[in-house]
Amino acid sequence: MFSDNGRNFVGAAREIDSNFAEQVKNLRDEAVNKYGHQNLSWHFIPPGAPHMGGLWESGVKSFKNHFKKISGQIKYTFEEFSTLLATIEACLNSRPLGSMSNNIDDYQTITPAHFLIGSSMLSPAEPEEIRLAGSILNRWRKLKAIHHDICRRWKEEYLVELHKRYKWKNPQADLVQGDLVALRGESVCATDWRLGRVIKVHRGSDGRVRVVDLKTQGGIITRPIHKLVLLPCSSSQ
Repeated sequence: MFSDNGRNFVGAAREIDSNFAEQVKNLRDEAVNKYGHQNLSWHFIPPGAPHMGGLWESGVKSFKNHFKKISGQIKYTFEEFSTLLATIEACLNSRPLGSMSNNIDDYQTITPAHFLIGSSMLSPAEPEEIRLAGSILNRWRKLKAIHHDICRRWKEEYLVELHKRYKWKNPQADLVQGDLVALRGESVCATDWRLGRVIKVHRGSDGRVRVVDLKTQGGIITRPIHKLVLLPCSSSQ
């Protein structure tokens, strides 16, 4: 386990070590044989060095930037603020990390939610609030507008990070049949992602894949590769 030196994390590490040692002591040899391999090794980054947190700190930074830009000047009640953070948290923990299988008909992906609650995040379908939050008087609709705006911007930034291309410098692997990809610019709810499997590739005059046919839950569609993001742990990587 890796984390910063927050008091809650340090306290949790001490509590876990104490509970584990007491449990092993009470159950003695039987507990050692059964649970000894399940001990948790906790690693702390140096104090005052959040940049060494890598991916988790970059995720925190991304959320803070979008939150400050969109709703940093709005005053909330405790219930409003906790509700907004919970809905945004669900969006962040719904991001696809990689495909669960190579089955052409399987569109399920592993997400951070699988490690937290054992399954993917679910949320009720609702129309997107397209008006600016500042122009909405109803407090609930204002929160929905802020939530949708933050999630839309964050999801686009996340897909762009996965889709980085460096022209003329490093050749990129072509998409191949069976790859699981996310579609950019598709309007879906905050915790949902439009995914598809590559079933056919179309090459350009240079021999590189430029367009693909995708099998999605809604049927077969055709998209250019610049509208697609190859998910990590796919067959092309």
